[in-house]
Amino acid sequence: MTITMSAFRIQAIDDKQGTRSPVESVLNTNYVPSEEECRNIEGYLETLRIGLSRLEDQARIVHEATEEDIGPNLELEELKLFIAAHSALLSPARRLPDDLLREIFLNCLPPNHNATFSPADSPVLLTHVSHRWRDAAFSTPRLWSTLHIPLLSRLLDYSSNANRMSTIKEWMARSGSVPLSLSFGTLPVAFLPTIPDIDLLLSVLSPALTRLENMSITLSGRRYPIAELLQSLEKKGRNPFRRVRKLDLYIDLTAMPNGRLYTHLECDDILAALHLEDNMHLKELTLFTSFSLTTLPDTMKGPHPWSNLESLRIQPHRRGHNENGLVSFIICDVLLDVLALCPNLKLLEARCYQFQELPSPGREAVILPKLKHSPI
Repeated sequence: MTITMSAFRIQAIDDKQGTRSPVESVLNTNYVPSEEECRNIEGYLETLRIGLSRLEDQARIVHEATEEDIGPNLELEELKLFIAAHSALLSPARRLPDDLLREIFLNCLPPNHNATFSPADSPVLLTHVSHRWRDAAFSTPRLWSTLHIPLLSRLLDYSSNANRMSTIKEWMARSGSVPLSLSFGTLPVAFLPTIPDIDLLLSVLSPALTRLENMSITLSGRRYPIAELLQSLEKKGRNPFRRVRKLDLYIDLTAMPNGRLYTHLECDDILAALHLEDNMHLKELTLFTSFSLTTLPDTMKGPHPWSNLESLRIQPHRRGHNENGLVSFIICDVLLDVLALCPNLKLLEARCYQFQELPSPGREAVILPKLKHSPI
């Protein structure tokens, strides 16, 4: 008996088209079949799988009879795709109610960092699956309530800035009126100033800043641009440091052109310009400065922002050196002054130093009854 490949191809086509698909018009779409249609699809799939098994047996016979590598059979592969398209219609995910689908989406968000623009991560990834998923994602404000924004430098590639700003505006619009968590990424080259880009970003984000609850930001550059930015934010009434509940703040002051380092009074001016003393909501604070905290500005010696803090990381160990190679720390006496104002503190991390023996003369002990963790 001679079996030809032309006969095999005709048989493959006949097997697929012998019984017409009950849902051919909605294959490869987001259509959600009814219960009756699902039963019809399951019956049709059984017929297709029987035909597929027969065709695979015939292909094996042809191969054994000719002892030649006949290569991939297009009709056989087409039938497999035809079966896969029908199986996709039976996917349970298609019949999930929208509210349950949205809850699943929320659990797909990155657990350890804010969402990014990356198409490989949620929530952007979810919008590429189907039209229904895209609509569900876009109508879920909490899904867009976090965002990590990479910083750019005018000294580097700034060509994508217009698209980035447009994407940020759309992201904020999708977040509706829910509280926000924003972080601003470091520059791809160390020691470049972040102030120009942060100034532009905060201007674009201005309408949404009243919803900002969590923020991580690095103010890097010379003292005067940083001070001007903070003064501008205050003047325009959009200072985010006044209202956030969680703040990770890194202040990296680069040296003056003549190599001179800033005095502690000049550094105090930067801290004072934040107006953290007006923040009545702050619960978690990470504060790292490239200069040592040998004192605090007068504005930060009152009850705020310390009285409501539950977590304080000040000059944390992981960023102990600045660009000048100097170790930054907080004087122990200053830290004790701060801790005396933190009755609700549960977590403490600090790099501290003391030039004289502790306890200092006349200093009273600081008691933190709620403290649970302190890796000092």
